[in-house]
Amino acid sequence: MSDKKQVWAIQHIGYEDLGSFENVLKSRGFEVKYFCSRHVDYKAMFAADPDLLIVLGGPMSVHDVENHPWIEHEQRFIEERIATEKPLMGICFGAQIIAQALGANSYVGKQGKEIGWSKITVNVDGQKTPFRHLDGSLTHMMHWHGNTFDLPDGAVLLASSDKYHKQAYSYGDHIFCMQCHPEVTEAKLRLWYSSGASEIEEVGLTIDKMKADAHTYNERLSDQAALFLNEWLDEQGL
Repeated sequence: MSDKKQVWAIQHIGYEDLGSFENVLKSRGFEVKYFCSRHVDYKAMFAADPDLLIVLGGPMSVHDVENHPWIEHEQRFIEERIATEKPLMGICFGAQIIAQALGANSYVGKQGKEIGWSKITVNVDGQKTPFRHLDGSLTHMMHWHGNTFDLPDGAVLLASSDKYHKQAYSYGDHIFCMQCHPEVTEAKLRLWYSSGASEIEEVGLTIDKMKADAHTYNERLSDQAALFLNEWLDEQGL
């Protein structure tokens, strides 16, 4: 195994990667390894091995096991990771499957799909954490989801949007999850638009509007996301 610190990123679709987080991680000396969810042999992996595990986003539902049989194996792997009490982060689908691994429900959101750029409100508990750097007073946030989740027992809600109450939560000292997407980059988002054109239209937006908003807000978001991630990694001793 490498002497470098390792971050394992579980990837569910090619265009949803670590984004701007990857530069932060590499600048801190991490070796970044991606694992494609469809091809991972979770039984051959040890959940305690990486210094940090990040479970990324994707368009699927945690309940769509018939089309994605790997979901059950991934959830068990996440449960094993939780038991190690080593750092774990989830983004979007990742936040949903971690919530489920912690015993909570994930389901289609009653408010419909939340797509595009808007602000989140970091609450009093969240202001005590590195996530304060992503409050709406400081930056816009990128959203793209239709599912949501219940807050796991023992978890702390940290942020909300006008449309969905649960945007970020922590669990213990080592788990941090976000429904929203602070990691996105303007360049990579172009791949999201082509695959999600019908969803963009469904919520009353256009690809041109999405592109314009990304150009306006993404640089600031990436700067604030770096402040968040660096501080959180400092807290984890990484």
